Amino acid sequence: MHLRHLRLLSFRAHAETTLDLAPKVNLLVGPNGAGKTNVLEAVHYLCLTKSFLTSTDAHAVRRGCPFFEIEGTFEGERRAAVTAKLVYVPSEGKRLFLNGAPLNRLAEIVGELPIVVLSPADYALTAGGPEERRRFLDATLSQAHPVYLDDLLKYRRALKQRNALLQQIRRGRRLAPGTLDAWDTELVALGTRIIDRRRRFLSRFAEFLAEAYRLLDAVGEEPTMTYQTVAPVEDEPEAELLAERFRARLDRVERREAERGRTLVGPHLDEVVFRLGDFEVRPYASQGQH
Repeated sequence: MHLRHLRLLSFRAHAETTLDLAPKVNLLVGPNGAGKTNVLEAVHYLCLTKSFLTSTDAHAVRRGCPFFEIEGTFEGERRAAVTAKLVYVPSEGKRLFLNGAPLNRLAEIVGELPIVVLSPADYALTAGGPEERRRFLDATLSQAHPVYLDDLLKYRRALKQRNALLQQIRRGRRLAPGTLDAWDTELVALGTRIIDRRRRFLSRFAEFLAEAYRLLDAVGEEPTMTYQTVAPVEDEPEAELLAERFRARLDRVERREAERGRTLVGPHLDEVVFRLGDFEVRPYASQGQH
């Protein structure tokens, strides 16, 4: 899908701006503060319902205005034109419309209008903490596989419920028999699917990474990735075996979780370690290598 028309109302630096875009490359030219990056941020809002610059939607409302509105028309070779409109009112939250019809859940748009953003903040993908790499995995896979997004949202809800129960145990409250086990089962089932999808994606992504590095004509260094999760996955375990390993890890940390009041095992703590040759990129690479 290609974005052909974009309208911004009370968004960041834009009081009201309308853009007609070319089907391929578009260049935005203007002085600092004119709102060039805001245009990219607005497109990201339409495609993923959130900013890639801030986690607070209110920051995107133009100063002195009660709301912002973004509307874009997308066209594709195999699909009819799609018009998406996102409206944000601080006291009411965000609403999203597709071809004039409101969506029941904002997550329904994810994957319908795929988007990739390249920005200076991407430096954090290799230099930042594990949460940056998990965010990259989740954003990419959620757009490519709607079932992944559904599993991810359900996993987060299960994790929240399980942590609440662990907090109760930490405070000395006795739970009804089997209460925590039920959430363990849910966590393992959803987490196993998430881990398996991440593993398969990273296996394929590693090939693209190596090829891209060769195109840069880099010599003497080979980029590799290691996926660290609840259990070793280098042997590409079947889902049932992976689930058994997940459950075994939960059993081993049961006492520590009760003491800390939170879940200590699961894909919410996954890490992807990048290496160049023999050294790990995050602590040792130069800024250029990142």
